[in-house]
Amino acid sequence: MKETAGRIRKQLMQKFGKKILLYVSMGIVAALCNVLSVVELQKALDILSSGGMENVLLAVSRPVLLYGLFSLLCCLLNYVDNVPSTQLEQGIYYFYKTQAIDKIRRIDYREYLNLGTGKLVQMVENGTKAAVDSIFHFWIEIFYSLLPGLVFSLVVLGTYDLRVMLIIGAGYVVIFVCTNVLLKFLYKSQERILVDSEWLSSRFVRALMELSVFRLSGRFAKERKDFEEKSKEIISNETKVTMIHEFFFAFFYLLIIVVKVLIILVGLMYHWMSIGKIVAVILLIDSIYGPIAEFNVLFVKYKLDKVAYRRYMDFMNLPDDENLYHGREFSSKITSLTARQVAVEFGGERVLHGVDASFGAQKTYAIVGKSGAGKSTLIKTLLGLIKMNQGSVSVNGEDIKQFRLDSLYREVAYVSQEPPVFDGTVRENLIFDHEIPENVLWQALESVGLSEKVASMEQGLDTRIGERGVMLSGGEKQKLAIARVLLQDSSVIILDEATSSLDYIAEEQVMGAIRRFRGDAIILQIAHRLKNVKDSDEIYVLENGSVAERGSFDELMARGGVFYQLWNKQEGVYALCGKSAELCEGDRHSPGGKSGGGGIHPGGNPGRISFKV
Repeated sequence: MKETAGRIRKQLMQKFGKKILLYVSMGIVAALCNVLSVVELQKALDILSSGGMENVLLAVSRPVLLYGLFSLLCCLLNYVDNVPSTQLEQGIYYFYKTQAIDKIRRIDYREYLNLGTGKLVQMVENGTKAAVDSIFHFWIEIFYSLLPGLVFSLVVLGTYDLRVMLIIGAGYVVIFVCTNVLLKFLYKSQERILVDSEWLSSRFVRALMELSVFRLSGRFAKERKDFEEKSKEIISNETKVTMIHEFFFAFFYLLIIVVKVLIILVGLMYHWMSIGKIVAVILLIDSIYGPIAEFNVLFVKYKLDKVAYRRYMDFMNLPDDENLYHGREFSSKITSLTARQVAVEFGGERVLHGVDASFGAQKTYAIVGKSGAGKSTLIKTLLGLIKMNQGSVSVNGEDIKQFRLDSLYREVAYVSQEPPVFDGTVRENLIFDHEIPENVLWQALESVGLSEKVASMEQGLDTRIGERGVMLSGGEKQKLAIARVLLQDSSVIILDEATSSLDYIAEEQVMGAIRRFRGDAIILQIAHRLKNVKDSDEIYVLENGSVAERGSFDELMARGGVFYQLWNKQEGVYALCGKSAELCEGDRHSPGGKSGGGGIHPGGNPGRISFKV
């Protein structure tokens, strides 16, 4: 953790070091001007109270003028320093948020799967705020105002009467004892607040993400009750923390009042100081005890913020996927993906068992099996997202561990059952950060059957589709994501239940478009609806994490094994060809007897009609 925290602090200082220096310098000058203005006021009061001078006004004019000048400079600096202050506070906040994004970008995929979205969001938010409070509101504030104000005030008080320092020192001892007692009460409450707020955040995100399910199942009443009960706990703990803080403030300012009264009484009774110096001391006590009070409160907050910051750093210290940015640059097309005896475990449970699989260019492959068979795990292991416990994966005949994965992923297009559609326009969802002519975008939309829908929208391609594409149906979102794939020049296209929300006719249209425009790409399709995979060159059937069988549709049906049983359960014997069982049985075993003609395209692959520009 120390190494990561040190690296982040170093980057922070490289980015904001000069601005911090400027801000602190302005604070030091402002504190000096404030103390000097008090000194000049003391001089003016002593001149006025001494009497006997023939031209009092002339004698007072210089210290009064300087008092006004220093006060004016202090006022101007306190105004101008709002610029670096705001830039630093906001800059540090977004710096730590950016660090969290960078971490998510490189985090090991297994660790990512263990994190809940709501909990992660709140953890990062709490940690980021804690970093701002610790760095800006504590450390920078110490050198900006607390320390300069304290030092300058003490120096001036020392020139007046050292006995005043003893009274102030006694006050410091009392404050120190109170602070340590205070911290013991607050630590436990603060950690409980953080844990509970992360839990609430996860529940809130869940309610947002599962609105339709919760509404239709009447779940919201229970969610609201749980949320309300946990909220009451947080409010109770927050109130406790606040009241302890406020007690400290009230006690502290009571102490300041006592010290002021004591100095006035003793000073006047024993003639320690002149009237001007007593007034100056009263003003300077605020400059001394004010920073001390603020420091102690900030110190308590700093110690409590360390709890939130530690949780943030725990996240930042989760293992990274070292293969993402280390290894050779992958600069060619992917022409083959091969798995040899691949085994994967999660939490001690074996998910894949010695899987062998091989995928080549210009072919379509289907991976089927019951839920939990390991289909998605196999795909993610082939891409290096999930690290295997044993076995090997090779790309173009070379071990995938030799390549830098972020360069490899430039050749991969991936569409999941929940397609990556974001809050933006149709155009933005299609092009990402590329420049693509509008007519090409319309061709892609037409090929997946979405052009009429987009044309009917009020702003066409520039229509916003809402967060997670809420303005589109599930099938339309999948079509949009697949249209994006057609605009990419990827050598591997992965469809992970990517057409699950489409009807059979729309699905045929979309899959036909992908096959027409794929060029030499490898197509890997995970599907539960087995009708979708009849035209695949090869089908892998997974069962309990192992390859139960593999082959073409005809071969697997003729074998009468796992795939045949899955097909019959899903479609029924009569649904296979719409004939009697005897005829259907004959068709099933006849050469080229699969529905819709043999091969991916009747008459062979017509070649690629590229959308690329």
